[in-house]
Amino acid sequence: MNLTTTAPEAMFTRVVDSYPFHPDLRELVGKFKENDGFQQTRGVIRLMQMIVSDLWRSEKASSIDLIHPYDLDLNVDEIASEIRTINPSLSEAIAHDIAHGGDAEVEQIDVTNGNPDASEAARLILVASLSTTPGAIHGLREYQLVDCLQRPGRDLSTFKANVLDKLATRAWYLHTSSDGRLYFKNQQNLAAKLRSQALSLHPETVDRMLRDHLDEYFAPSMRDCYQAVKVLPPLDEVQVEQDKTTLVIVRPGGQANLLPISSDWQSWWDQQQYKNRVLFLSGSRDTFQKVLDAARQTKALQSIEDELRSEGTPADDPQWRALDALRDRIELQFRAALKEAFDNVVYPSINTALRSSGIELAFAGNQSGEATIRKTLEGAQKFTTKIDDESFQKRAEGRLFGSNETKVVLWSDFKRNAAVNTNWPLHKPSALDDLRADCVRRGLWREEGNHIRRGPFPPPAPSVDIRELSVSDEGNGVTYLKVEPLNATMLVYETGDAEPTPASSPVPTPAKFEATGLRYRFRAIDPTTPDRISPVKDWTAKLRLKQQLHNRGDHYEVELLALPKAGGVTIRYTTDGSAPTGATAATYENAFRVPANSRIVCAIATAPAAGIQSEIVRIPIPKKGAEDPILDPNNPARWNHRLKLDEAGLVWDLIQRLGAAGNVTAYDITLTAESADGQQHVELSAALDEGYSADSLKSFADRLQELVGTGSLRMSVGSLGFQTGQNLLDWLKATNQPFDISKVRQ
Repeated sequence: MNLTTTAPEAMFTRVVDSYPFHPDLRELVGKFKENDGFQQTRGVIRLMQMIVSDLWRSEKASSIDLIHPYDLDLNVDEIASEIRTINPSLSEAIAHDIAHGGDAEVEQIDVTNGNPDASEAARLILVASLSTTPGAIHGLREYQLVDCLQRPGRDLSTFKANVLDKLATRAWYLHTSSDGRLYFKNQQNLAAKLRSQALSLHPETVDRMLRDHLDEYFAPSMRDCYQAVKVLPPLDEVQVEQDKTTLVIVRPGGQANLLPISSDWQSWWDQQQYKNRVLFLSGSRDTFQKVLDAARQTKALQSIEDELRSEGTPADDPQWRALDALRDRIELQFRAALKEAFDNVVYPSINTALRSSGIELAFAGNQSGEATIRKTLEGAQKFTTKIDDESFQKRAEGRLFGSNETKVVLWSDFKRNAAVNTNWPLHKPSALDDLRADCVRRGLWREEGNHIRRGPFPPPAPSVDIRELSVSDEGNGVTYLKVEPLNATMLVYETGDAEPTPASSPVPTPAKFEATGLRYRFRAIDPTTPDRISPVKDWTAKLRLKQQLHNRGDHYEVELLALPKAGGVTIRYTTDGSAPTGATAATYENAFRVPANSRIVCAIATAPAAGIQSEIVRIPIPKKGAEDPILDPNNPARWNHRLKLDEAGLVWDLIQRLGAAGNVTAYDITLTAESADGQQHVELSAALDEGYSADSLKSFADRLQELVGTGSLRMSVGSLGFQTGQNLLDWLKATNQPFDISKVRQ
């Protein structure tokens, strides 16, 4: 057991040489034979005669193999008197600590331990402390005590915890030298002061200290198993909430109905609505007095420490060393008392009943009470951290929807069921909301107002999704579309008003469909199930009207072009500033000469059959001699000039310039990122009506490059919006671009 380093062979030899006396007896007696007034040889013979006589009369001799140094019974008057004669100053130590008809401290420790180890150890230390010779070495070290106490059949494995640690906190006259020797001295030690201080504490002070300690030890930090703690509360102080689990620490020993909590607490739990929101920590044995005693000593030790500090006790004072030793032992005793007292956790279980499970509190390292309770309940399958797996979802559907057949539940009832159903495990408070979000995201559940519906759901109907990728202002003015069949694999289309059928033409390039007409109609079809066909999805082009103003010297000429170039499109215009939708508007055929007195030309493109028209274009006509472009510097302006940037450096340069300007908005953007090996290609098309700031463009570009890694980055911008016309002019100057009034819309 590594309690001593003495070899068995050496001990055998020493026993043979000293038999029938213990080999250490001579050395221990030799410590006090030089005391003044002690008759050395005669005194030793007289003392041994008393000890042997007592062993014979008491019949103890029949059960021992040797006469030991601790075989002096100090409750025998003549032996006690002889010892007091050898060293009278230790009379108080003997009476209080060692032997006093069963009332001494070590005698009470023996009763608790059920063996005489404490008394025999104390008598050994006493014999080693009897010397009154100046300069004498008093006491014994721990290993010397073990050497003297060991004998066949004696178990000393718990000697330190059950004897030495208890002596350190209960013996008033026991001291420890700087080299670790235990000895008795006619001076009360810190343990005596501790006992006196502990007895003087008011019960309320001890109770408050114990509550604070338990509250701190079991305080929830992870807050997933329980979120509140009530320490030794009265019944009416605990309020149970739906969204919060409370750990109630109750006094151990109140057993009823095979549970380690009182019938009062069990009746209280029966009356609670949210039965699944309460845990109890208690114990199966009534050892709470040990907890109170240990708490009393702990509080007393704090008071002594505060007193030493207030008195300015030097750091090298022996009292600090004694205080540290006491603190370790008292803390160990306090933990042991708590561990023994609180050994059961009671939790809600199946059939709306309580169940208990053994728990072993751990105080090593940074282990907290919360961690121990989590581990215990996880082993009992009452607490879980596995909220991301499918089994958690299945259990929730089976237990919290109401029944296996229930498909729809009010979300507040779902969460309430988790607090009421004792068959439901504990988990972090956000677990149910997280489960809801995940199941809705995966299509396993659906939100219907304040209700949740669970699947399985019928397969979603086929549909068509159309997204405009880009619009070309060159050539025929084609619009590039991305057309996707959703929940189907086949995509067909028709132009104009014809309705697409399974026999219609398949879309040739759905990822980039060239729309040159005014109207297209699409349909998604599941070829494996003929009746699974989507509704018709229409797409109609946006008519755009381009214009150019030509200065022919003595007059101006206006040229108009409607995009896309498709049949059925008519351009109408006026030269007097009136709306081109009226009866007086002329039909455009070719470039026309502007009347000399005209100051504004208004035009619009229409496609009556398709029911669409362009925005009205207003073309200012300068006066002769004042041909500079007309731009209102105070009104917002849109620069309709497509930018195409095919290098990453140009893309980031533009984003930086937009950010520096601070008042520019980009419209109709396309960002393309491609990995260096060409195996990854990510494209973003964005066309919000409100456009995009420089920060948005930077965020998009960062994300795309993060996805593909090192590689190329390209961007196109349909137009730029400025807060004022002057901002546009400043931008053009900064970027070395010529001004073209035909590209401006205000």
